[in-house]
Amino acid sequence: MTVDSQHPLRFERGASEGLKPYVRVRDDLWALVKRALFYDLVALGAIERWRDEIWFGVRSRGVFFPMCPASEIEEL
Repeated sequence: MTVDSQHPLRFERGASEGLKPYVRVRDDLWALVKRALFYDLVALGAIERWRDEIWFGVRSRGVFFPMCPASEIEEL
């Protein structure tokens, strides 16, 4: 499966694990992405303007999937 507008990524904050990535498989069925793949996504990430703010995220098939505000990355 390719992440795209039909199968988007979303990122939610976990209680203690940080960001948790999910991909929509179909309809309202979302699958949790394995941690190792999440690290690969982070390695491919870039900072871009999204909805008039600067975000860190990944791009696939021309769609940007924001992970977190870029200012949070810069604080680390």
